Amino acid sequence: MTEQTINLRPKVVNVLVRAGDAWSYQVTYPTTLVGAVITAQLRATKTDPVAVNLVITNVNLAGGVFRVGQVAAATSGEYDIQIVPAGGVIGTPIAGRISVEGDVTRP
Repeated sequence: MTEQTINLRPKVVNVLVRAGDAWSYQVTYPTTLVGAVITAQLRATKTDPVAVNLVITNVNLAGGVFRVGQVAAATSGEYDIQIVPAGGVIGTPIAGRISVEGDVTRP
């Protein structure tokens, strides 16, 4: 008998950004997100208090497309994106690290 493994863990998406810079990236989910609640949080570690609630921007919810980002990157840490569709079953499709490096030029 052949053994199989089904990997249901989130896709790992690491983000590298400069301190103070706004950033975002687009996510395409395989189904409609109309009526869904999408949230994303950044924490220093998984068990620390929330450092930042990331910004979710609706692009085309019927097509499953949204953007996740931050107005001004300040903190490195771990993040994930959680989606609760209209049916109510929570999913975490993306997780990773956000690494903020210092600027050379300062105001």
